[in-house]
Amino acid sequence: GKGSLPKNPIVITIDDGKYGVYKRAWPLLKKYKMKASLSVIGYEIDNASAAPDARSKSEAPYCTWQELAEMSKSGEIEIISHTNKQHYFLHDGRCGASTKEGDTLANFLPIAQKDYADTAVIFRKYFNTTPTSMAYPYSRRTELADEAWLKSGFKLLYSGDDENLRYSM
Repeated sequence: GKGSLPKNPIVITIDDGKYGVYKRAWPLLKKYKMKASLSVIGYEIDNASAAPDARSKSEAPYCTWQELAEMSKSGEIEIISHTNKQHYFLHDGRCGASTKEGDTLANFLPIAQKDYADTAVIFRKYFNTTPTSMAYPYSRRTELADEAWLKSGFKLLYSGDDENLRYSM
């Protein structure tokens, strides 16, 4: 509500926070004066930040918080949440940041609120901001999950564009 979009806008989003974004995508974004949103998995970035030298042993290493802060400060990369600790294909009967059958707002909201609060602490520390957007892991979401994540503090939720990706597990 604060402006208008150009005709046929394009939004560039990148998942996970892999080191290749820092080494390859970010330089291209700068070269072509483009911007992108990078959704990061908190616990993976924590692991990479704790042992950056170990990344050489990984086929798909992650960025560190310091590298993400550098990209964020440049203005070419907007860092968004891919959750702090909910990016697991299957955990406790849930897929990613979505709900499972039998979940209610009363039992799922505290999970979303804790994850958002943990993410907010990190975002304040490294980016001097609070998280406003989240990309659903695996694009799996439900209306109940949407409600919980929005009540937790996010303003915008990214997911796949195929309505079949919304699961009511």
